[in-house]
Amino acid sequence: MLSRHVPWRNCKSSSPRVPIAPRIHRGGCSWPSKVEAVSKALLLGGCLSLRSRCASAAQGCDSPPWHIALNQVWRRAVARLKLEPERKAAPQTLAQRAAARAAAGLPAAPAAARWQPGNAPTFSPPPAPRIAPGPKEPKTVPIYYPPEMRGPSTGMELPDGLKVYIATPAYGGQVTVDYMTSVIHMVTQLKEVAWQLSLVAGQSIITVGRNNAVMEFLGTDCTHLLFLDADVAFTVDTIRKMLGADKDVILAPYPAKSLNEERMLEAAARRGGTARLRDGLHYVLHAQPQQVQTALEQGSSLIEVDAGPTGCMLIKRQVFDRLMQAYPDMHCRITGSHAGRAQCYDVWWRFFDTAVEGGEFLGEDIAFCRRWRNIGGTIWADLGATMTHVGRYAYTGNMLEASPLGER
Repeated sequence: MLSRHVPWRNCKSSSPRVPIAPRIHRGGCSWPSKVEAVSKALLLGGCLSLRSRCASAAQGCDSPPWHIALNQVWRRAVARLKLEPERKAAPQTLAQRAAARAAAGLPAAPAAARWQPGNAPTFSPPPAPRIAPGPKEPKTVPIYYPPEMRGPSTGMELPDGLKVYIATPAYGGQVTVDYMTSVIHMVTQLKEVAWQLSLVAGQSIITVGRNNAVMEFLGTDCTHLLFLDADVAFTVDTIRKMLGADKDVILAPYPAKSLNEERMLEAAARRGGTARLRDGLHYVLHAQPQQVQTALEQGSSLIEVDAGPTGCMLIKRQVFDRLMQAYPDMHCRITGSHAGRAQCYDVWWRFFDTAVEGGEFLGEDIAFCRRWRNIGGTIWADLGATMTHVGRYAYTGNMLEASPLGER
């Protein structure tokens, strides 16, 4: 039987093997009771590592070497239980230990390498990096600005107290380099204007994105809402001229992402030269030809139009106040899942919803212009604005230089 087994130990000397006294059985204690006693002792002593060793010894009780392990566990557990009152009464913090050593006349202990309970952890600073001798100058990276997008400065004075809220629908969280370059130049050069930028990301429905931008704009103290699409670039003077015009709604027409090759060839034949890319550009602008002709005869690039795109459109705050009064039922409730944001709106205005008039579908930009004009509002466009629409190519053009001038 297991209780009668006596393990043996090999000695390094030439003496024969000597049996180890079966101390585990002293007092007539059986093996299971001994394991239970050791486990209780270890549990009271809080020694989890020794307790796990005891459990391992119990699982391998059919192997003689585990007698040795259990005897060792037993002796260490008893020793720990005897020292438990002294350990609890002993000082725990470094300061208490140092005071106890000083009271006993012992030298100070070396600083501990690891953190002790009751003391804040200290970390040695990393070695200082080696720096090459000589002065260092900050590196500046120039921002590329296409020459055709620079143009002459208008020098127009802007009114005081302008606060512009820039709203950019950025589906997928992406904007073009041309757009960001234009925004950086605008906010750094027009320092007399207070800017606030909002990138409306994560919304694939453009109508919801624009209406969300309107709701966020109305929650600020900004005076103007500037819609800028993520694939549109502009000049600083274009925005300066739009702000200085002091119109309720003003936009800058930009080329569509398409080319009319026949128009390019016709323009080249009239000139007797090579075809130019800008001759094949098409501008989406709803304007009467007579209005355009009258503005050109007067030497002005600002004309009143019927409707235009929202990719670069400046709107005053009072426009939305008038729209709310004229269309009091044009709102609904929207939840955060549909809004694309965390907040919900109990009153969510839908001024940039699509519409159908006379059997014709109207996009959100044209529908907004129709709603505004139906209550007596006016919409203006700067035909002299140099704009870029980034697609497969960077379509850069000036509507005054287009041939023909524009299309309805």
